Amino acid sequence: MPNAENIVLGRADVSISPWVTNAGAGTFAALGHIAGPVTIENSWEDYEVKSEQQLGAVGFVPTSYAVKLKFSIMESLLENWRIALRLLAAQKTGTTPNFTLAIVDPTEVYHQVKFVGKPIRSALTGLGPNPGSRTILAWRASIGSVEPVGLAKDAPQMLAVTLNCAYDESI
Repeated sequence: MPNAENIVLGRADVSISPWVTNAGAGTFAALGHIAGPVTIENSWEDYEVKSEQQLGAVGFVPTSYAVKLKFSIMESLLENWRIALRLLAAQKTGTTPNFTLAIVDPTEVYHQVKFVGKPIRSALTGLGPNPGSRTILAWRASIGSVEPVGLAKDAPQMLAVTLNCAYDESI
């Protein structure tokens, strides 16, 4: 039976942790303000099973699967830039507030990413303030791309990132 109370409005908080080991839990740090929406994109390819006896396909067998996480980081901290540019921690030097980021070749860096959906209210009934959070965890992800970043006096420096999720064989 449909339940309209399950339709919720709300945001997602994004936290990231260095990937430590298969199925190992890292220490998550929030990325700060995020420009919505936070999206999860699933795609797959199937082998289309056909036979001589039927005109159409008789089945679809998955042969590949990909998950991408997309969000825009609004807080232009050098640590967020380091993560977005796939740089190692050693590439950021200095002390607060004078940090320097050395832009070098990207490296093979993996992260654990956590989205926590925090509904502000039910869309229909107005129940709240928190009808329950929803947590989605990517055990092993790598930055796949960053959209061009504009630096202007009348616009925030947004780091719009796409992460590719890798298969963690230990899960």
